[in-house]
Amino acid sequence: GITGKHYRIQGSKFEQPSSKVVLDSIFFKLPKDKERGVILYSLGVGSSINPLCDPFQIATLLQLGYSVFIYDQEGYGLSSGQCNIDRWVPDTTMAYDFLVNEMKYPSGSVIAYGESFGAGTTSELSKHRPLKAMILESPFTSPKDWADQRLSITAIYPDFLFMEPTFSNLEMLKGKHPPVLVIGTALDKNVPVSHARQLADQGAQPFQYLELPTSPHVYVNVKDRGLYQKQLKHFLDQFSEINE
Repeated sequence: GITGKHYRIQGSKFEQPSSKVVLDSIFFKLPKDKERGVILYSLGVGSSINPLCDPFQIATLLQLGYSVFIYDQEGYGLSSGQCNIDRWVPDTTMAYDFLVNEMKYPSGSVIAYGESFGAGTTSELSKHRPLKAMILESPFTSPKDWADQRLSITAIYPDFLFMEPTFSNLEMLKGKHPPVLVIGTALDKNVPVSHARQLADQGAQPFQYLELPTSPHVYVNVKDRGLYQKQLKHFLDQFSEINE
């Protein structure tokens, strides 16, 4: 029953100050007296906010008392520019700054949720902006590890030649980080669940791990929805700020 409102986020490219960036976004905003916090939601490669086919995750977050801000990277949907992985971290940072500067959420109060490649973008965001917590769904350990499994020829190249930034969720989890919930999808054919399991095995506290046994990539199967809702509530309840 919550209607999202479109916002056009405007900014400039740091490397090209005269070049304007416009990102399309939707803000599902709860009434202040029912709002426990705010979620910055980052999609993966090939996904857009306009043709979302299953808003279950967003609906769950709203039901738990969290407003959700979701946006399109450059080149996606109604956002300006062209698709370029190099722009994902600056775009995500711009979305975060919009919540803080325009929507007046305190810096450090934002919880970041990332799907697939959006999980890697979320990990990179944590290097540049303070986050209250992070949720990583269907994540890889790193794009380099994922490519090594798919195309073994990439394994002969050293990591520093592959991608910068690294978008490495494992690197983030091994260091100092805010509380993290990792969600692995057991039937994932895009990013094998072994990546999420490795994050759970090697990550430093504080983090929680949830594995959805019948779910594919960035999708919560009907059989797993009760499990997803229960774990998400357990994780988010520790950050509740509702005015009661």
